[in-house]
Amino acid sequence: MKLTSVGFIFIVETVRIFVLSKSAVCMALLLKKERGNFKFARITSILNEIEVCLI
Repeated sequence: MKLTSVGFIFIVETVRIFVLSKSAVCMALLLKKERGNFKFARITSILNEIEVCLI
């Protein structure tokens, strides 16, 4: 039981790191495209799209 929960936590953490790195790339691309003048709502929508893709 302990091994299963540890494995699950490890998978969750790995996915979280993957999502964070992907969203960081998206943010960087947005910053480049918008030249620093980006809207928070746009980043949030992209993050939501990434989450939907993963699930």
